[in-house]
Amino acid sequence: MVGSLTPQRIETTLRPKVDGAWHLHELTAGLPLRAFVMFSSAGGLVLAAGQGGYAAGNVFLDALAAHRAAHGLPATSLAYGLWGVEAGLGRWLTEADRGRLARQGFPVLTVEEGLAAFDTALVTDRATLVPVTVDATALRSRPGELPALLRGLVPPVRRRAAAGPADAGDLARRLAGLSGAEQERELTQVVRAHAAAVLGHDSAQAVDPERDFLELGFDSLAAVELRNRLTAATGLRLSPMAVFDNKNPTALARRLHADLSLPPAAAPAAGGTPDTLAELFRAAVLSDQVLKGFDLLRAVSELRPRFATAADFGPLPDGVRLADGPQEPVLIGISTPMATGGPHQHARLAAAFRGRRPMITLTNPGFTAGEPLPHSTDAVIDCLAEGVLRAAAGRPFVLIGYSSGGTLAYATAGHLERERGVRPAGVVLMDTYRVDLDDRDQGRLMEQLTVGLVQKDAAYGMFHSSALSAMNRYFDLVPRFTLEPVAAPRALRRRHGVLRALRRGLRRAADGDDAWRARPWDPAHHFAAVRATHFSMIEDHAAQVGGLVEEWIGRHAGRGD
Repeated sequence: MVGSLTPQRIETTLRPKVDGAWHLHELTAGLPLRAFVMFSSAGGLVLAAGQGGYAAGNVFLDALAAHRAAHGLPATSLAYGLWGVEAGLGRWLTEADRGRLARQGFPVLTVEEGLAAFDTALVTDRATLVPVTVDATALRSRPGELPALLRGLVPPVRRRAAAGPADAGDLARRLAGLSGAEQERELTQVVRAHAAAVLGHDSAQAVDPERDFLELGFDSLAAVELRNRLTAATGLRLSPMAVFDNKNPTALARRLHADLSLPPAAAPAAGGTPDTLAELFRAAVLSDQVLKGFDLLRAVSELRPRFATAADFGPLPDGVRLADGPQEPVLIGISTPMATGGPHQHARLAAAFRGRRPMITLTNPGFTAGEPLPHSTDAVIDCLAEGVLRAAAGRPFVLIGYSSGGTLAYATAGHLERERGVRPAGVVLMDTYRVDLDDRDQGRLMEQLTVGLVQKDAAYGMFHSSALSAMNRYFDLVPRFTLEPVAAPRALRRRHGVLRALRRGLRRAADGDDAWRARPWDPAHHFAAVRATHFSMIEDHAAQVGGLVEEWIGRHAGRGD
């Protein structure tokens, strides 16, 4: 998304590396240094898709090292790959994340390997080095064309120019002559095999064909990887969200079977028919016309039917189980009301609770095609309260919400206490802002968050008319939710309250203060800071946040004697 990389939006990313390194270069210019070592990243070369600012900052360090060396000054820039579970950002990766890197040809570094590379770098005369582990076999197995900087590592004669058609032809031969039911069973095995590879399992048997993809451990990145594998294996042009749209391996295999049965001219195009609303909204945001983009969405939302109560809405969808385990309380997630939101947004977070306690996430009413939109905040809360009670099934529960999903979780907790006599064991708010109708800074914040959403959609393709118009409706409603204090009763000698897990600033305001950092709005709230951005706290740093939540539950919201 080159159009979104304005100086203002990458300033925070560049400052610690670019400014810090250059100031140190100037301040030490006259000193008799033996070494001048900078820690860069392989993300500046091949491993930072969608992170243009981060890549630029690291390439600057490499260039500064070359500049110093050209002027006879000591300099070493180490463009490290990701370190493993013992240190650095790698400690927050799941096993599936590490497996994904390994399949790309770059297994994570151990601490011993990283330190050995550091020692070696100090005795070489090269200004820039790239300490990474390269798996040439994995590189050869990657579909499509390798990035330019990697092509010399793999002989071109060993790589097929187009893996998809060959694989698709092999599958077509296997399906030929089988009955419809046999073809579906074969396709189910294909889906299970590729899903197992994405998740790092040794066998397709480890993938339950009836279990939801989210419960199996898929997040958005894993879903896109599975979609790409199936595109190559079948020759179909699958939509970016085909995995989540079809719930589990059995349903996805049934969808593949139906698409393969169509005549070639009738086969669905990638992403289906172009969504004009999504394209217009995306163009408005990227041309700095965010408010006009929301005016467009508002016009569409006004045309959709409305509901006033859960009874008006109709049958409520079941919550999506993301984790299971024997402990209580149960975690019940409330999705953020964004076009890129939904239960999948909590997938990485849920990994911290698998085998420990259940986590079930609800879908906000109105985001699925054919559903009505809420008439008021009461309509939203009525549906969410019903969904929470059904998911809890009489068990103690903790509500958890991220960003504006935290607003919905907090308001739902208050409604349950005041109107239904049901007290949650706790509420977890992850980087949730208290939005006020007359707060001008909120408008600037929403504009910045919207740009981030468009960047996410570029990778995952989640925008569609129903979700976009629903997002606009919720944007209009969120400032109107009643956020009265949630009761903190004493039960079983434990205090039940609110945890606010906050990140260390999405972007500092222009005057250098922390005006845009989410903060507790009630002194009774427990507070924990996370060194992450608004988006990375539920992605790359989700395991850290999950650990904080689990620790807090054990201290304040767990069942005790």
